[in-house]
Amino acid sequence: MASPLRRIRLTTLGVSVVLLALLLTGAMVVGRVLSDGRAQREAMDGSHRLVAGLLEMRNTLFEIVVERNLILSRNPASSRATYESNPARLSERLETLKELAADSPLQAAAAAELGEALDLFVARLNGTLARDLGEGMDRRCCCARPAASATA
Repeated sequence: MASPLRRIRLTTLGVSVVLLALLLTGAMVVGRVLSDGRAQREAMDGSHRLVAGLLEMRNTLFEIVVERNLILSRNPASSRATYESNPARLSERLETLKELAADSPLQAAAAAELGEALDLFVARLNGTLARDLGEGMDRRCCCARPAASATA
């Protein structure tokens, strides 16, 4: 029969090995959780950058439309140079957005479609500026007098 001192030592050794195994398992789990958290944080940062890029693009579109409207209203404070610089800024923002969306095939396809839609939108805005305001629909709708008051 084993002496009581030897049984105590074996029990202490067994408990120590079990505790060491538990600590190592816990450390592995914590390491995995931290790495998953880091990956999720990086994904969220990418999403936030993408949304911020979309908001900047929206603001640039608003600026383009406002400048176009000011030019059409013949506002002396508006300048065509400012209007013409905005599509270049829009292209820069679109390229940045495409870079941010490159890691996801779905987002990359959506960014390409957005680029096509923006090109069409800017072309339509430029088309309204290309028309002479003295002719065509804009002049007739805004500045035409009713026939009854013109003869009176």
